[in-house]
Amino acid sequence: MLIDATTQTLEIKLAGAVNSNEVPIVLAYIDGEASNFFPTLQHSISNGATEVTILNAPEPRGKRMVKFMYIRNTDDATIVLTLQLADGATNREIYKVSLLQDETLSYTDTTGFKIIDTDGNTKVGGGGGFAAPTGSIDIADSAAEGSESTHTRSDHQHAFTAPSSGYPLDVADAEADGSASTPARSDHVHSHGTSTLSNAHDITDLAEYVEGTFTPVAIFAAGSGTITYTTQTGAYTRIGNVVFFRLELLTLSIASRTGVMTIGGLPLTSGVTHFGGIAVGFAAGLAITANQVVAGHITPSSTEVVLVLWDATTGTSGLLDTEWTDDGRIVLTGQYITDA
Repeated sequence: MLIDATTQTLEIKLAGAVNSNEVPIVLAYIDGEASNFFPTLQHSISNGATEVTILNAPEPRGKRMVKFMYIRNTDDATIVLTLQLADGATNREIYKVSLLQDETLSYTDTTGFKIIDTDGNTKVGGGGGFAAPTGSIDIADSAAEGSESTHTRSDHQHAFTAPSSGYPLDVADAEADGSASTPARSDHVHSHGTSTLSNAHDITDLAEYVEGTFTPVAIFAAGSGTITYTTQTGAYTRIGNVVFFRLELLTLSIASRTGVMTIGGLPLTSGVTHFGGIAVGFAAGLAITANQVVAGHITPSSTEVVLVLWDATTGTSGLLDTEWTDDGRIVLTGQYITDA
């Protein structure tokens, strides 16, 4: 899905109020004009029948492409969900679906929309079973005599009664020769063939989708004393081998700790090959020069965010204890590859 105008947004709404729980939405997108092509992860939550914006409009001359989206029905009843494109004047429906309790609507830019049931299986069709037929099929309006263009009732009428408790549900167990009430295997078997997922981008192991929380901690290269905190919150989503996370850290005192600062406690160890990146959304309580920017990265084989400061024309240097201070605060998001 692509939005390419500053008036366009993506919205979701429900058919009505939920019974108990609003529905969470996890979405990642790429800005086409941005210099950083790492997906940006954001979380939203439904508000009953009221439209909720889950993807804001792009910057001027920009485009935003949705890489993946997951919407899980955490309510205790079936919901009817609508995904729509809003341009400030008209809402255009993109997808409308009913989700049973604990079912997930999944979208990726390679596989499109799918519904995942509570066992992690992809649902086929719209869900819901077929009622058992009763009686025979009535073709009462057909002509008295059959021809190539007009068939009689007897040409295609099959006696069919509701299966009894002893009727074999597996066609392989049906009788060798068919009858009106127990058809043979050859009467109605249709060969479908074998389907496989061969594309490297297909999701083949849904067990690799995990949501969880973690507790970030401040780490300094030297010094001593117990660091105390006002806020330590972290949450993550793992999809395949990619970990998306967000955290907020606010210290009350860093005691006598000194040196370069990192943030530890990431939920999974990063892979041995690639660096991960972060985006800082908010900071306060720091002692840095105006217009300097805090950034960071995750080194290979690590569970720490290395914080750096753009304080020179040549690049960055590690963020120091004197720049963080006792009441330093930061809110950031990030992503990295894991081999775990």
